[in-house]
Amino acid sequence: MLPDALASVWAQTHDDYQIIVNYSEKYWPSKINEAAAAAKGEYLLILCDDDMIAPTYLARTVQFMPHADIVTTELRTFGDSEQVWAPRPYAFDHLKLTSTPWITSLVRRSLWEELGGYDEALIYQDWDFWYRAFKTGAKCVRIHEPLFLYRLHVSQGTKQVDQAIAREQIYTKHPELRPDE
Repeated sequence: MLPDALASVWAQTHDDYQIIVNYSEKYWPSKINEAAAAAKGEYLLILCDDDMIAPTYLARTVQFMPHADIVTTELRTFGDSEQVWAPRPYAFDHLKLTSTPWITSLVRRSLWEELGGYDEALIYQDWDFWYRAFKTGAKCVRIHEPLFLYRLHVSQGTKQVDQAIAREQIYTKHPELRPDE
């Protein structure tokens, strides 16, 4: 699947970018943090090896960065199922913990550095990152086009995660998100 992901980056209509491939089935958040530290650009985009981005993804998202810290889009699934997902309004209460930007969103490097990247101890480190970003007042823009292509397949990492454990980690770190008992 990696050749598909790379081909989607090479097909970008925006031509000012750097690609860093840092693959590891283990220690995934630490590898993302290492790759982000090695990148030289003003913005970061994390693209998993099984996903793709539309040819206009970078051109469309970069144009909003002068006024945003995070730019996200709708996503289109492909593979086992095809549909367009529009994220719900951003909310970080216990019922809507997953209504965050997608992991594949354009992020201002200075925000990434300010927050220290991903918390490597968490399963859903992106939820934690988005929550910390919004707590600091980060500005997020959502483009209402499905420019992120999210592959659904049987061996997908998110299907292997125990949701209860992932949520408990977030609630332990951020008790204000814990549902009232």
